[in-house]
Amino acid sequence: MRRIVVRGNTYLWNYRTVRDIYCRSKLTIISENKDIKFIVQFTTKDTIVTGSPLNEGLRVMKEGKQYFINLNQPKYVAEVLQYILGMELDVTVKKVHELNGNSLLVRMGYQDATGLLI
Repeated sequence: MRRIVVRGNTYLWNYRTVRDIYCRSKLTIISENKDIKFIVQFTTKDTIVTGSPLNEGLRVMKEGKQYFINLNQPKYVAEVLQYILGMELDVTVKKVHELNGNSLLVRMGYQDATGLLI
């Protein structure tokens, strides 16, 4: 697992993809003391190069600008985590939060420019 610091706190994270008919990717983020876990699941169409476009850079638009989201890059992991922390989920009751990554990206203002998100 890799380390990332967001809002002054250290988190451990990893990103994995499993290919079947679609690419099912999972971004797992765990607090350093391992008491809170966020599991963000994405479903995309398969691509020729790496399977999941989130491995090579999913082309998206946000506020009229084009971006390439690659979840192997800490920049985007930090952005996703900042958004999740801003959601103010009740982490005192529920220690594991499973989130739909596709809708999370939409709520963050990203629009899929390729039609690869399912």
